[in-house]
Amino acid sequence: MSCRALLFYFTAILITLTGISCNSWKDVTVEEFEGFQMKKFSKDGIEGSINLKIGNPNKIGFSIYSSVTEVSVNGNKVGEADLTNSVHIDANCSKTYAINFICKFDKNNGKDGLGLNNLLAIALSRQAEIKMKGELLAGKFIWRKRIPFEFSKKIPLSLN
Repeated sequence: MSCRALLFYFTAILITLTGISCNSWKDVTVEEFEGFQMKKFSKDGIEGSINLKIGNPNKIGFSIYSSVTEVSVNGNKVGEADLTNSVHIDANCSKTYAINFICKFDKNNGKDGLGLNNLLAIALSRQAEIKMKGELLAGKFIWRKRIPFEFSKKIPLSLN
């Protein structure tokens, strides 16, 4: 048997197995936004970590790769956040995972991205509603799937 024939049969078997295994895939969900930790704040953006509770009802674990999400504070678009670390999601469980991000302020939204008026309004209200909307890119080996998510949470601010 030639190398071409072997390659053809190997590819056919691989495609068949992939097709069969994908039929039983259940949707992965971002169940809850459990927390936010700011590591760095500057005029250019925010660097931090979000804690997301992710439910995976499937028999296989996978990784979440870098993705881009839209961030808004109190209804005003702040910019886009790039998820900076790959996180392995365990099989058959619902767990909280820390996902690091860097959010660069949108330069079209005021001089410094968030805008001085918006910062003042947030400080005076003593709480901020953070909303994130986007897609997480999940996968294992050559398989990739986008998981849409959207959540918002009011975070109390203390002025010490």
